[in-house]
Amino acid sequence: MDEATRATLAAWSNFYVILGSASGALIGLMFVAITLVAAVQHPRPQKALSAFGTPTIVQLAAPMVLAALASAPWRAISQFASALELIGCVGVVYTAYVMWLARAQTGYKTELSDWLWFHVAPLVGYTALPIAALELRAHLLSGLFCVAAVTLGLMLIAIRNAWDTATYVAVHRGEM
Repeated sequence: MDEATRATLAAWSNFYVILGSASGALIGLMFVAITLVAAVQHPRPQKALSAFGTPTIVQLAAPMVLAALASAPWRAISQFASALELIGCVGVVYTAYVMWLARAQTGYKTELSDWLWFHVAPLVGYTALPIAALELRAHLLSGLFCVAAVTLGLMLIAIRNAWDTATYVAVHRGEM
């Protein structure tokens, strides 16, 4: 990798350190929240947790993984782009599986907003990763902005979904 490319990638290091650290901290908070809820309530059916709780953890982990990939000492930008394509494809397959789980579970009646935020939005984000990788291969700077936008978007989706889950549990705890 040439020095200009290394310098361009290095300019993004603070962005990914902040995003990756925030992602890790939020995963920890989700574990604490789930533990506290489990201590005071009867657990929800496993299928509902698999359809909504676990995907939120995965969505919080995705920006941390992407931050780690962006910070890795790649020999060529094409290696980083290939890793992004792989993560995007895995994310699409996982989101399709989660959509199937959500349809199969009976512990929670899903609403349109659940489908949009827990399934469609992550699907769009994971689908955008290979597209961002293509842009990265063609135009380094705009490609890096695309990767950053997708990473930040996945993080914001995960935060929204974690908040939705926490508020649902707080409001409906007596019904559980």
